[in-house]
Amino acid sequence: MLIKKRNIEVELEIIVLTYNNLKITKQFISLLYKNTSQKFGLIIVDNNSTDGTREYLEDLDYENLSLIFNDRNEGIVSGRNLGYKLSQESIGDVKYIVFLDNDQMCFKKGWLENHLEMMKKQDVDLIGVEAWQMKKDFYPFRKIKFINEKFSYVGCGGMMIKNEVIKNIGLFDERFFIYFEDPDFCFRCKDAGYRVGWNNLSVIDHQKHNLRLDGERRKYFMESWKKFREKWKNYKIPEFSCKVIQ
Repeated sequence: MLIKKRNIEVELEIIVLTYNNLKITKQFISLLYKNTSQKFGLIIVDNNSTDGTREYLEDLDYENLSLIFNDRNEGIVSGRNLGYKLSQESIGDVKYIVFLDNDQMCFKKGWLENHLEMMKKQDVDLIGVEAWQMKKDFYPFRKIKFINEKFSYVGCGGMMIKNEVIKNIGLFDERFFIYFEDPDFCFRCKDAGYRVGWNNLSVIDHQKHNLRLDGERRKYFMESWKKFREKWKNYKIPEFSCKVIQ
């Protein structure tokens, strides 16, 4: 359900999902507006929060803000796709799309300008803040730390994409309710001739959260991993690299 649509023109749209965690969302919003001088649009897709998050979001009064409230938890991938579709219906020709998690804190002033500058300097069509290596069985096993390392994909949280890329290859594959939508997108980018980069500078701080694959998280991970392996079987895992930018 569309609650609010921005009424200003922007060239860059930030898309964020929320699901409860009101305290974290408040901190995210505060730091985002405090430390971002680059003009941007903000689309927040709420996946049926029940802890006061919706009431907080409705009270926000920013002219660049759009809100979508889902009637149920649609999942991360579907939520991001929904946010993107709204960005294309809003005012202005959006050239860049940024996907953020609401626990990725923009603590540093100029973080967005830096991210955009790095994309241009590295001459890439997509850039992320977290780059991962995969094993031969497509299992993500290591987040890279050094600029000269090869990587298999970049994570969706903190990903900046030229809008023309999405218009050409499509949105995230919704067969993945959660997990593996980001390597899938990077693989598709490579196949379409687009360049994938990694911003080695720490422009976003991802809050520590539970990465243990237990219970329902493990179930979703294993289901998505199985679907991913089936989709990309016999495919050579890419080795992306990026220019050294100081």
